[in-house]
Amino acid sequence: MKRIYIILPVALIAAFATFYYQDRQRADAHARQQTARREAAAKAEQAKKDADAAKARADAAKRSAEREAAERTKEAEKLAKWQKAQDELAAETARLNATVKTLQTEVDGLEKTLATRKLAKSAAQEKLFATQKANEHQTLARQSKELEIQRVIDIIRRRVEASEALLPPPPAPVAAKPVAY
Repeated sequence: MKRIYIILPVALIAAFATFYYQDRQRADAHARQQTARREAAAKAEQAKKDADAAKARADAAKRSAEREAAERTKEAEKLAKWQKAQDELAAETARLNATVKTLQTEVDGLEKTLATRKLAKSAAQEKLFATQKANEHQTLARQSKELEIQRVIDIIRRRVEASEALLPPPPAPVAAKPVAY
């Protein structure tokens, strides 16, 4: 019996080890399959991500190219608009400069006319002043002559009055008799 104590546990351990070894191989195979599936799924996922990233890069490059083309178009339109505005401004400036020259010529002519008229006005004012001065002198001379005449008349009147005072009074008028017809 003493052997049975050794043989039985050894046989059970051998049976256990066999089952354990087979189960372990199956579990390892299953784990390898799981790992292989996970790796395949990860590779498929990575391939999908790479494809999506490549598509996103292509789309981004396409959008970037479209945006740059739109910006170049806008810039060209802006430049054309600016150039058109510059041309219009240059034409307007040339037109206004011509107008300024015309108006300046007109102003110069008007200034000459104004200067001539100022001289004529000054001459007319001097002539008017001279005429008024002569008129005033004539008025003063006439008044002086009138005063002189008045003074002479007063002197003569005083002399006549003085000489009448020396003469006897005239005879009284005689009353006239009525005449019968």
